[in-house]
Amino acid sequence: MHHRFPGSPPRWSLVSLAGIVSLLCGSGLALAASPTPWSDTIVSPRKTPESRLHTTRAVTVLTSDDFDRWGTVLVGDALRHVVGVYVRRDGGSGRLTTAVIRGSGSAHVLVLVDGVQVNSPTTGAFNFADLTTDNIDRIEILRGGASTLYGSDAVGGVISIFTKNGRDELGMGGSYTQEIGSDRTFRERGEFQWTTDRFRVSSSVSRFDTSGVSANDDYRNITYSTRSVAQLSDALEFDASMRYHKGRVGIDDGAFLPDPNRRNTEQVMLASAMLRHRITDGWRHSLQVAVNRSELIDLDKEETPGEEFFGPSESRLVTELTSVEWRHDVDVADWGGVATGFELKDRRGSSANFDKSLFSWAWYLNPHVTLWDRLTLVSGVRLFRHNTFGRDETWEASASYALSDRSALRAGFAKGYHAPTINDLYFPNFSNPGLTPEESESYEVGFSQEWLGGKVALSTTLFHREVDDLIQSAAPTFIPVNIGETEQKGVELELAAELTTGLSLAGHYTYVSAHQEPSKEELLRIPQQTAEISLHYTPIERLSFDARYTFVGSREDVGRLKAKRYGLVDLGAHMRVSENFELYARVENLLGRTYQEIIGFPTQGTQVFIGGRLLSWGGPTTGMTKTASARP
Repeated sequence: MHHRFPGSPPRWSLVSLAGIVSLLCGSGLALAASPTPWSDTIVSPRKTPESRLHTTRAVTVLTSDDFDRWGTVLVGDALRHVVGVYVRRDGGSGRLTTAVIRGSGSAHVLVLVDGVQVNSPTTGAFNFADLTTDNIDRIEILRGGASTLYGSDAVGGVISIFTKNGRDELGMGGSYTQEIGSDRTFRERGEFQWTTDRFRVSSSVSRFDTSGVSANDDYRNITYSTRSVAQLSDALEFDASMRYHKGRVGIDDGAFLPDPNRRNTEQVMLASAMLRHRITDGWRHSLQVAVNRSELIDLDKEETPGEEFFGPSESRLVTELTSVEWRHDVDVADWGGVATGFELKDRRGSSANFDKSLFSWAWYLNPHVTLWDRLTLVSGVRLFRHNTFGRDETWEASASYALSDRSALRAGFAKGYHAPTINDLYFPNFSNPGLTPEESESYEVGFSQEWLGGKVALSTTLFHREVDDLIQSAAPTFIPVNIGETEQKGVELELAAELTTGLSLAGHYTYVSAHQEPSKEELLRIPQQTAEISLHYTPIERLSFDARYTFVGSREDVGRLKAKRYGLVDLGAHMRVSENFELYARVENLLGRTYQEIIGFPTQGTQVFIGGRLLSWGGPTTGMTKTASARP
């Protein structure tokens, strides 16, 4: 039975009203395009736009078209289908969801939303449970160490999320989406965008409800997101964004320990303000101030069998991460330039039992050159100081060579540094003040090639990473310790092909060997093999179909228990009914496979979802064009 939360508003809420308002703005609709594993322009490798052909790093791009095509609600679910990335969740929607890249720890993956670091100041990892795809334009996944440019949380890679910032044409527009499905799932979303010659804004408000897998899995999510960009002058731009989400979900006391009375409620507020100034044609600088604040309430209202000794309980954890970055980009010549920046970060965590903070500052230098429009060389050094562990430095170097305008070689080396988190050092009864920072070395070699005018594309990457003094908590004490050296190595393959008119194929495969040295014990919850193959078919302009098969290999869990491998089949369909209305449907886990991402936590069986989307766009203003932005 589906239980609504106390005080739950009626189905036709503020989201519905926002959707109706959006529909008053014009007409027109376009179906999502076919997927491709590479984008022509990317930002994350150097924090500035660059050609995919000249990038020295392995990057995958997901766009809003991908989310619409599959009806993806949660960012964590979108990342499941990216080469080199493994996402694990302890149960149904709303439960703890983390991502690892190339066998890294979840605290080694830096996650940014419009430049705001969203990793928890206390655990170091980011919980994707409540992060929806609403108002997101695209996601760039940079795989491999990036500590020199992004800091200590980027040992394994960086997931950069960019929200929308207005329309492609001048004018106003909006959309409204509503979806129903299995497990009493209900979703609605309203979006609004407005662009003038000097101002751009994009906003969305959404709601997502589902009854989940078991009796206490009810989940509810409310999200509001907005971003605006103002062109104050020809040389000065102001960019502000804010995102708020609140998630409420029933949780268990642990693996195989369901609790029908326990719930978590988390509220997260992300805010960023950035000022960009072009000093000269070859010298630009920006100043960004960002805040990430969250409040987590764990409430167990009533006693359940076996818990009479403890009685009802309630805990509250508040975390806050404040950061400042001042960055300069200088074009020394047509063939190269240098970027340099200064960062401050203040991390805080407080509850009834403790109130602690960590502070760090850093300076980085990132020169780059491109010779003969073929050879790109990038290097960097980062000097930083931590209030607990003192000073240290990291560095990196990478290169790419364009064999032609359709193929490229690349290689890179990076050193990394990751400091213990607030929980590692101070959490009552489960901390270790004697921990030392982790240090890493990683390198990779890659090749990409396109044939037949881009109709067939292949990319492969060999990677290797060693981490010294890896921090890991182990049963039965769950006190973090430095376990010594670990090694993660493997290969990534990506393929995309247009088989015939209207029919395209995409696939990827990842092999990861992640183990401790010298014992050769596997790192927990890291599958050796993951793979996916998908088909996209558009028989006529108004109709499209999708199918995909996702495979996850076996992996070791806590207690060295073996989690079984599994394969899932998903289907999707879109139909444009009219110029401003689209219907879509999808089936997840078509064959009803029974599997567990984490042992002791069940997952959903076959699920069916049906939705509709109303789109209404205002026409562009004659003779005017959208103002270009230095930021995507």
